Amino acid sequence: MFTYQWLRCDPHFAACTDIPGASAATYTVVAADVGQVLEARVTATNAAGSAAAFSNGLGPVAAKRPGPMHRPSIKGPQKVGRRVYEAADRWTHSPDTFSIRWLRCSAKGNACVRITGKRMRCASGSCLRVNVGTEWDYKLTAKDVGHRLRVRVAAWNGAGHATSTSKSTRIVGK
Repeated sequence: MFTYQWLRCDPHFAACTDIPGASAATYTVVAADVGQVLEARVTATNAAGSAAAFSNGLGPVAAKRPGPMHRPSIKGPQKVGRRVYEAADRWTHSPDTFSIRWLRCSAKGNACVRITGKRMRCASGSCLRVNVGTEWDYKLTAKDVGHRLRVRVAAWNGAGHATSTSKSTRIVGK
């Protein structure tokens, strides 16, 4: 059996206190959490006894959801075999998590669909299968010829999330 208790901590974890009534597996952030770090204490109990573990801290919790300061942009040559990348975009309200989606669009830059698939990414002698179209850079393939690309970035913090999508690139060439 598992029991849960959510805690509200100062940003340095010097002082943590139980959040009254926050004893479910999930917790919804409230105004009192702004500026604080949240963590959960999970206690497992069986016939042999019990043991508690703490989650990684989340926060500090932001007062407002993130917002893009400007649209993301795509840099790099739009030719097969070359890499393009999402240029550093900036966000308000300190997002702590990001995701990215590359989109393949029509020659007019509309009717966009997510680029999906798997590929190998190797570094330091080891390789992983990674999802195509979810990293900060993207290697153009023959499927992209005659299309335009866009990139959509999502940012999250404790108050919510927002997305921002780039303008479309020039038509990808060979």
